[in-house]
Amino acid sequence: MSHVCPPAKRSHTVYVKSFIAISTTGRLISARSALSAFNHQYECHLCGCSMELHDAGTGRSPWFEHITPTTCRRNDCPYLNPEQEEIDRVMALRRLVPGALPLARKADWHCTKCTAHYHGEKYCKPCQTGIHSIKTSKNGF
Repeated sequence: MSHVCPPAKRSHTVYVKSFIAISTTGRLISARSALSAFNHQYECHLCGCSMELHDAGTGRSPWFEHITPTTCRRNDCPYLNPEQEEIDRVMALRRLVPGALPLARKADWHCTKCTAHYHGEKYCKPCQTGIHSIKTSKNGF
């Protein structure tokens, strides 16, 4: 069962916050909407792992965080396993601007395994990983 937790303590581990999840009804739900719901369990919309809702408090947006994965596909989810380049970029940014939060980079991708083309984060839903994907757009956010 998922519940609202106090704001997480800062650590040196980089995790990308998720602001959407799948509810027990099978629908996408935003973290803000989930605050008014109760007795719901949430799953990651990318990997299906259980997620926990965090209420950030005044002036900050609530978010979902993966519950410590035991049986889920930890290595397949970009929220749990960001690329080293992204980790290095965030750590450099934290040195320059304390309190900066990471953003998920979005671009156009092509999966060389299943030949799918998609836009968004580097995660091919049919293959359930991003390891076979290459960026096809010149500039990504």
